[in-house]
Amino acid sequence: MKKLVGLRRRLTYANVIATLALFFAVGGGVAVAAPKFIATGDPAGGDLTGAYPNPSIAANAVTGGKVLNNSLTGDDINESTLGKVPSAADSDKLEGKDSSAFALAGSTNPYGNFATTEVAGATVGTLTISCDTGDQAVGGGFSTGARDAVFVNQSQPIGELQNPTGWKVSALNNGATTITLRVFVLCLDAA
Repeated sequence: MKKLVGLRRRLTYANVIATLALFFAVGGGVAVAAPKFIATGDPAGGDLTGAYPNPSIAANAVTGGKVLNNSLTGDDINESTLGKVPSAADSDKLEGKDSSAFALAGSTNPYGNFATTEVAGATVGTLTISCDTGDQAVGGGFSTGARDAVFVNQSQPIGELQNPTGWKVSALNNGATTITLRVFVLCLDAA
């Protein structure tokens, strides 16, 4: 105990400072800082915006190089921002003609060229509609307004296989009441 008391008498402010100075001199003068922890309300940085604990990704921070290849799906992409695929430059054309050349034949009706016929119950009705002379049929179809009573036997182009000129539909009205069969043709204007 006597030795401890003697040590305390020699321990002065000057001795402590001198000891610390020697410690830093031998240690190369390196100071150690305590780490800073992120606290609630601290601002986010880098690719983040907002404040902690709920920062969000900053606008335009995620670029192509930061996205894993082939990881995005259609739901992740706004299709309206995409341009036309270069190899699809002529996708609006058929045989070199602009899509404005397509029209439902028959300028007297804004809905195109169609014809109707009445089909009595338990009978088959057949209807054919043609394009204007020189025009080519590129599609067609029908409507009946009936849901369950009609069975379509045939809905196909007419004319040569390589140059169809119209559309033909044959349908069985399996119901008891008369139905209206409407057939239309989509034609490519030859002009």
